[in-house]
Amino acid sequence: MYIAKAKKADKKSALPYIFEGNQLMANGKNNEAAVSFENAVYFDPNSKIAYLKLAQLYENIRTQVAFDYLKKAIAVDPDYAFGLSTLGEMSYRKGFYPQALETYQKYIELVKPTTKDYEQLATIKYFNKDYQGVLSAIDKASNTFVMNRLKMYSEYELGHFDIAAVIGESFMKTTIKNDIIP
Repeated sequence: MYIAKAKKADKKSALPYIFEGNQLMANGKNNEAAVSFENAVYFDPNSKIAYLKLAQLYENIRTQVAFDYLKKAIAVDPDYAFGLSTLGEMSYRKGFYPQALETYQKYIELVKPTTKDYEQLATIKYFNKDYQGVLSAIDKASNTFVMNRLKMYSEYELGHFDIAAVIGESFMKTTIKNDIIP
């Protein structure tokens, strides 16, 4: 009822359609949600939120379409931090590591990065074989078993076998057995 009133109050606003799309997504009605987000883009071609929502809907069914929507959101606002982080993380999940690194580094430059951001950056750098970069990012990340494992792998790849062995020994002693990947 309120969405209908909002649409009537401002016939050219994208916001009611975004809100409607969010509700439909939450209820598993993705096709209807896509229509709502497309309507939001129709009424506001600069709605980076609508593009982002469309990308989220399409990520697992039409990956290239999802990437295109995220790129449109970033074209609207090149400093759209959430869009950049989403594009970087999606690129990583889909195995596009160079694109993930480029985009995620832009995101890191725009925000005050958290330890979680540095963990993601370290992981992306690892898959880009930037082992020195991994170690730099880990210095700013949380001390977790995943970061310790990446540190061990990176030191090994850099030829620092003694350091990797010490990290590996500590890793094996302190990590819960179920968290160790044989």
